[in-house]
Amino acid sequence: MGHTVDTSCAKVSLVHHILAMILGLFAHWQYREQILEEASFRSNDETPYAVILQHFNIGYFLYDSVHVARSLGSPVAAAHVIALLGYTTSEMANVFALANAVNTWVTELGSLMYSLYLVLKTPVAYKAFVGLYTLSRIYFAIWSCTVLLQVRRALLAPPGHFPFWAPYCAALLQILLLGVNVAF
Repeated sequence: MGHTVDTSCAKVSLVHHILAMILGLFAHWQYREQILEEASFRSNDETPYAVILQHFNIGYFLYDSVHVARSLGSPVAAAHVIALLGYTTSEMANVFALANAVNTWVTELGSLMYSLYLVLKTPVAYKAFVGLYTLSRIYFAIWSCTVLLQVRRALLAPPGHFPFWAPYCAALLQILLLGVNVAF
């Protein structure tokens, strides 16, 4: 067919960016009443659309990790490790799927904006990308503060329906994910 591995992986990534962003926005919309108060520690069993997205993402990140492994020191490799840790610990703790859905649509929006810029590569497209990407990272920072507030509440509350380590894990991974996304 004439495609290189890099070209094929780029196409799969683009499809993932689009579908994951749409699924993330859909999950956000479906559970919008719970986002600000319970996204991090609502039981995954109560957010099936977020869990579907999470399983889709686990599959994609495992697949793409083979491709990304060639550039282990890159921010993309770090983002993949953080994402897989987040999805895996979510499965183990049975919480975080809803917060992960918000993380997904925000980060995938940034990836889509960058992909669009790479297709257009004009000065206007660059300025639009930088401006919109900056706004999306500001939103992501605000969202990360929301997650950290939910972590604080979970730590101050009596033991919940999740393992003792879950709040610490949520805080650490959210901070790492924010850091790697700001670094892009």
